[in-house]
Amino acid sequence: MTLRLVAKYGDACNLTGGVATFRHKLEVLREHCRAVGRDYDEILKTKLGHVVIARDAQEARSMAESEGYTSERLNDYVIYGTPDRVRKA
Repeated sequence: MTLRLVAKYGDACNLTGGVATFRHKLEVLREHCRAVGRDYDEILKTKLGHVVIARDAQEARSMAESEGYTSERLNDYVIYGTPDRVRKA
């Protein structure tokens, strides 16, 4: 429901979730924009989360966990890993 309202009235939206969830929400927003005749690109889209970059994925994960992220929340709010992995995410 929220993304439908954003498509109709919003200037911006801040989304949460892992990469796959984020991409899905963007596609849902795109479809809602089509349905109401709105230009999808005129809406500012941001993602709530953190980025942790380290020499390897395990070090990055440990750093994120030391900040208090549980395993369940880690993949929803943190993009972590080597510079190459983070860049691809």
